[in-house]
Amino acid sequence: MPDDLPALPRGELAPAFELSDRNGVRVSRAQFRGRRFLTLLFFSPDHAPESLLSGLATEHERLEWFEVEVLAMVPSIPSDLPPDHPPLRYLADPSLTVTRRFTNLTEQGPRTTVVVLDRYGAVEQRWDEPALPTTKEVLDLLERLAHTCSG
Repeated sequence: MPDDLPALPRGELAPAFELSDRNGVRVSRAQFRGRRFLTLLFFSPDHAPESLLSGLATEHERLEWFEVEVLAMVPSIPSDLPPDHPPLRYLADPSLTVTRRFTNLTEQGPRTTVVVLDRYGAVEQRWDEPALPTTKEVLDLLERLAHTCSG
């Protein structure tokens, strides 16, 4: 596996994607353009960033206030994953086509990566394991974005 992660510098437009959620509903980056911030999480279900997922789920009202959608991209959506809780939705990427555009694969699956996109799909911040953000770091960034990118 290559050690270099896909280049996603701050301000660059993130790759387009379209994947299905656990109900078969197609979800794309384009449908949020100009309306919502996106926080994208990439991970294997057996290597989930549990504290970040539970922290974001706990802060769902705040995320709604900031107009944030959290999309967790996984190779498959096992039935034992927690149910979707707005604004958190799981999207299946069985071929890992979308995942490869954002992070590298390891022998265990996708490298855990968190990417925050502004309302127009540009990369605002990216974290890669082992240096993943806390819930507070993600919320602080989203709050700053909400105040500077009204609209």
